Amino acid sequence: MTIFKKSLIYKIAGFFISLETKEILKRITETLEEIFNAERVSIFRKKEDRNYLEFYTFSRGEDELKKIKIELSKGIVGWVYKNNRPLIVNDVSKSKMFYKGVDELTGFKTNSILAFPLGLKKRRYGVVEIINKKDGKFKRKDLKICELISPFVAIALENAALFEKIEEMFFGMIRSFAKAVEAKDPYTSGHVERVENLSYLLAKKVGLKGNELKNAKIAGILHDIGKIGIPDEILKKPKKLTKEEYEIIKKHVLYAKEILEPISEMKDIIPAIYYHHERYDGKGYPEGKKGEEIPLLARIISIVDAFDAMASDRPYRKALSAKKNTKRVFKK
Repeated sequence: MTIFKKSLIYKIAGFFISLETKEILKRITETLEEIFNAERVSIFRKKEDRNYLEFYTFSRGEDELKKIKIELSKGIVGWVYKNNRPLIVNDVSKSKMFYKGVDELTGFKTNSILAFPLGLKKRRYGVVEIINKKDGKFKRKDLKICELISPFVAIALENAALFEKIEEMFFGMIRSFAKAVEAKDPYTSGHVERVENLSYLLAKKVGLKGNELKNAKIAGILHDIGKIGIPDEILKKPKKLTKEEYEIIKKHVLYAKEILEPISEMKDIIPAIYYHHERYDGKGYPEGKKGEEIPLLARIISIVDAFDAMASDRPYRKALSAKKNTKRVFKK
């Protein structure tokens, strides 16, 4: 086996290190740019129920390209997809097939393209374009490399799509569970969804990434799951709770911990839920932690939960204004 082939195999193996779609796309585009010494890489995909190709990714930015839809009868990508064959166009200015819309939108100048189809067996997923070879022209040997790489790119993207579906199903299930618990309390309608979204945004704002961002969403969804163990007469009480009733309500974080502990995948999320009623001054519950003793995710959920609670009507008071609400959250 030649040194080049060994190097290529190692590079291809990098496609399968992660199941996160963004990470996989980043690895694929960077690897292809390196292998072909190209300026850019585009990956187009065709969804089963659509009759056009859309941008899956364009290396180095250009989010506005996601709005572009290319009909199967147009462009070099359309030809490659329909004919299921790779194609080299070393001077796009001389090609009638070249679609100029992308360059017009981005200001990028396309000179040459090597495009190859993505597919496995009878299934076709889309097309990859290698754009602007830096050291001359694309050659026939580049086509052979594409033939070798194409199925691995398709497998990596199929794995990512499958993972996304499983993840969507997981989030759908826990949202349904959380909303079923939320339905016990008529005063918290929509609270779960708002805490999920705001927790994610705040976590992103403070610099969390990857799994930590995902954990913020999950904790936001499940933060009140322990209320399933609280009697309805307390949750639905139309007046302010007594001291004894409040002590019972406080147990919902313990119940949440007990519900989630048997699930090993929840070990990093449980602290965010269990401690989300702690306070920076140590006057919260269940353990009276203060300051940075409180896990960061728990602090994020606490802020969002308090903000949403104060911005919503309660049986014993009307919702506070945004200005008053913000002051109370930061004072707390």
